[in-house]
Amino acid sequence: MGEPILNFVRVFTAAVVFGLLYIFSKVIYNVYFHPLAKFPGPKWAAASNLFYVFGWTGGRWAFIVEDLHKKYGPVVRFAPNDLDFSTVDSYQDIYGTATKGRKQFLKGNWYNQGPGGTRSLVMSNERDPVKHREIRKLLAPAFSSSALRAQTAFVLKYVDMWIEQIKKHGGADEGINIEEWYNWLTFDIIGDLAFGESFGAVENAKGHEWVPEIKRGIAEGQLIDVFRRVPLLRYFPSLVRGQRAPTHRLANSKRSRDLVEKRMKSGSERADFFSHITKNKELDLSLPYLTGQANMLVIAGSETVATALAGTTYYLLHTPRALGRLVQEVRSSFIRCKDINGDTTQSLPYLNAVISEGLRIFPPVPAGLPRVSSGDTISGYAVPAGTSVSTSFWTTTRSPSYFSSPRSFCPERWLDRDHPFWEDRFADDVKDASRPFSIGPRACIGLGLAELEMRIILARLIWDFDLEGVNGTKELDWEESVTMRMLWEKPALWVRRREVVR
Repeated sequence: MGEPILNFVRVFTAAVVFGLLYIFSKVIYNVYFHPLAKFPGPKWAAASNLFYVFGWTGGRWAFIVEDLHKKYGPVVRFAPNDLDFSTVDSYQDIYGTATKGRKQFLKGNWYNQGPGGTRSLVMSNERDPVKHREIRKLLAPAFSSSALRAQTAFVLKYVDMWIEQIKKHGGADEGINIEEWYNWLTFDIIGDLAFGESFGAVENAKGHEWVPEIKRGIAEGQLIDVFRRVPLLRYFPSLVRGQRAPTHRLANSKRSRDLVEKRMKSGSERADFFSHITKNKELDLSLPYLTGQANMLVIAGSETVATALAGTTYYLLHTPRALGRLVQEVRSSFIRCKDINGDTTQSLPYLNAVISEGLRIFPPVPAGLPRVSSGDTISGYAVPAGTSVSTSFWTTTRSPSYFSSPRSFCPERWLDRDHPFWEDRFADDVKDASRPFSIGPRACIGLGLAELEMRIILARLIWDFDLEGVNGTKELDWEESVTMRMLWEKPALWVRRREVVR
């Protein structure tokens, strides 16, 4: 063997040995000497990011974290520099507004990433709290009470069309996949509000091609954090549950950009989101910026609402008592379907309790939203500055520490004590443990619209139809069938409708 080859072998061997020694020493440090070494959790989760990477991309992360909390308690270390909490106090500590002597926890660098590795221009991803506050203030008119009243007409228009399509298609023996139909409806509503035009899904009783693209783009978003933690996997994305490179997010961004450009050129004064945004001359009205906001609106305004509606419908179909009480309230409260709107549904206590319970038992965003600790305490635990921290929405909202019968669908827990359906067993429930829209300065800006949509859609569905689960829906185990890809991927939910005769 020649001298050059021997030298190469020696160098290569030395590099491998030093590499292995580095990895070994890093593992030992992470497990035993890291500032977070005192916090409970699996040792191999503390050793490297691989536990998190494969759990996060495996589709069951929310359930994995819940099991970790059951085993280790209210705070769990699930990666070398990451802690997750399952206490109601941690919501305020992590996501709340800054107070005297306590800094606001900032978003980490995960939120910097836009499609294709570009810097994200979405308001919800802005890490600087001052800039975020300024942008949110400027966008607020698009989500104000007066704007919401104007937007109600858009919601009612598509709900009316949706109900008529269900009358045509929902009576067959096989029924309809209402999970899919919810997506069509919310997608059309947000399309009209964001871009000034419908996607035609409800009108054609057929999903728009962009709907599955958006879902795949959301799923690909998981890879951003994976590649940040384990850069080598960027070159082998198929090692992570067969994922491919995140191309759908780029395609979605391009589609949004084209629609935004078309909407801006139209010069329309209709009462949609962009009519409010473009009136404000202080905003950055560049095409990339508006495209970023449009992407946020489409995902947050369609997929999350559709998920909440699908989950709530599943639990209603599997809880006859709750479904019967909802039917009784809705059908005794209105004379005509035209009387069902945002204002009238707001005064229906059981309907609103059903929505609150649906959001509690199946929150559309199940995983904790990471923040960077400023060095303050969280739920009484001293957490070093720079630690990535989160509260598991899924675990906390389903904890027996905060709710009686936490895994049961019980809208009654949200009623006032003088309501005839109130039950004393819920007297000690800690309702603040359910925070499906988060809290503090980063709470969902579209909360009002989401609740408006859910109230009107569920009320109209219950007013017009008796619903029955078919094609396996009665036997379906929802929790075993869903997977988590940033948001939820849900199974088909087949229902057959029977029109109510009046």
